[in-house]
Amino acid sequence: MTFDLRPLLSFNLDMTRRLAAELTEGQLDHSHSPMVNPPRWILGHLAVSLDYALRMLGEQPLCPPAWHEAFGPGKPTSQPHAVEHFRPAKAELMAAIERGTARCQIAAEHVKPGTLGTPHGVPVLQNTPLQTQGDTVAHLLSTHFAFHLGQLSAARRSLGFPPLF
Repeated sequence: MTFDLRPLLSFNLDMTRRLAAELTEGQLDHSHSPMVNPPRWILGHLAVSLDYALRMLGEQPLCPPAWHEAFGPGKPTSQPHAVEHFRPAKAELMAAIERGTARCQIAAEHVKPGTLGTPHGVPVLQNTPLQTQGDTVAHLLSTHFAFHLGQLSAARRSLGFPPLF
């Protein structure tokens, strides 16, 4: 089965652009709740999550290693209070998301046969319905991405911006 990721990736990228457009550098560090990461962390996390998808598609990551430490899943350094000194600019974060999205589109079209059917090997996902690299790539580019876009939308709204639609 062939699955065209381009519409999904384009939609997610457009939503990211729209949600981040009006946020200032200072607002990127505003957390509307102690339980929710601020927009800068969310954007950095989305950028590195695209790197994880790229790895599963057989490609090299694009983000600097420091970003994976600061914004990666399950890292003790990947907490808002732990990355206060590490603040990539919004333009840099958005450029990384743009590059990652474009590269995922190309990589998905050229992935080696059989790659997506292999076990993913991600410990946190072992006892879930996601069993293959293909399952995990689909998750990273859809449900995972959308979950964090919802957080970004909530952060934006808490800053007084109107809904997008």
